[in-house]
Amino acid sequence: MLSENILTFNTAFNTLHELLIDILNTNDKKDFSMCLAEIHERTHDSILYARINDRFYSEMKTINAIRNIIIHKSDWIELPEFTLQKIQSIHDAIVELRTKLDAKAIDVFAKKVYICRDTDLLHIVVGILGERGFTHIPVYSEKWEFRWVISEKLIALWLSKQSKAGDMNNFHEIRIQDIMIDTTHHEYVFIPSDSPVSSIESYFSSYMKERKKLGAIYLTASGDENEWIDGMVTAWDLPLIYRKEELF
Repeated sequence: MLSENILTFNTAFNTLHELLIDILNTNDKKDFSMCLAEIHERTHDSILYARINDRFYSEMKTINAIRNIIIHKSDWIELPEFTLQKIQSIHDAIVELRTKLDAKAIDVFAKKVYICRDTDLLHIVVGILGERGFTHIPVYSEKWEFRWVISEKLIALWLSKQSKAGDMNNFHEIRIQDIMIDTTHHEYVFIPSDSPVSSIESYFSSYMKERKKLGAIYLTASGDENEWIDGMVTAWDLPLIYRKEELF
């Protein structure tokens, strides 16, 4: 007959296993070791996977080894209370971590975002970029149709070309819609406001893999660029994500 501690361990192990499967969001009934391996492989996909891997990977491998021993040697092995407490504490910590990182992006990054119209004068927008410390400003038409995101980098490139061409005499009359800006390499994305906080870092990471810099993530109701902007995330805001999951 199995001891009470072993029965308790098996129940806790199965509960932890189900949690990992749920976190991986997979229909496949992967065994425990496969779940650990997949979480390890997905560390660049989200902060949640990275934190679980960093904090609990080694301990969960040990727990899995204990489970394998129990399956074959349950008639003589004794499990200490510490082992039961450890598996329960790991389960609870992962649940708490997941809850905090599954907060909606809008709950953390809601802010009033400055936008400009394509009919605004360029020199005024350049002044705002400098005075207010903005790096990216979304540009919309009078009918609230998204045009592009104007950035310090794009303006600097445009001004450089105009200066070389000697065509700066009418600078104070130029409107945003009058300038030609290359937006081939987008430096921004739009995502739904209810996106989980844990997914934010993956956008910046994917750009870094391509040796690009993501200037801003804009939050709208459904991720449509023509909707009202409810918030914004830049690389400078990433510490807010880490603060969100400081559990220990």
